[in-house]
Amino acid sequence: VRDESDNETVRKVLEDGVIDDAEQAQIESDMTKCMADLGYEWTYIDKGDGGEAVNSTERTRNATGQESNQAKEKCGRSTGFDPLLELARQIRNNPEHKNPSEPIFDCLQRKGLIDRSITFDEYWNSMKSGDTSLSDRLFDKYKDPENPDYDPQQAQTFQQCSVAPMQ
Repeated sequence: VRDESDNETVRKVLEDGVIDDAEQAQIESDMTKCMADLGYEWTYIDKGDGGEAVNSTERTRNATGQESNQAKEKCGRSTGFDPLLELARQIRNNPEHKNPSEPIFDCLQRKGLIDRSITFDEYWNSMKSGDTSLSDRLFDKYKDPENPDYDPQQAQTFQQCSVAPMQ
């Protein structure tokens, strides 16, 4: 991320290979200020999988959703918030630096959503090969409400494993 970024903040923060709490707080503060400068009240609440709210102020009361999204994207890029926060989340959710799919696979097995007879290698090979037959067979019932085996509670657990597998 550091080597590919043209953002000075991103390169500086990642110079030591760590995003510490003070750096994360500064990035969030910079994002809040950038959004305020554009006329928005922006709030970030990290519950493991992230979350944010954008509210118009008097100045931007008539702004469209597209305009507020454009402001958020602009500030996310200029402050380094978008790439750094996503990277910080990945690091926090995967402290052993495993293949990013491994914690998801482990969570799916831990929660009983994937059969224990399937190995990570089988799962990973089907994912990286683009062969969706295994994926569809295993996970369609968690993604497609039209599937006769769909269970909303299991679908929610599947989603949780996908975004925050360490929880």
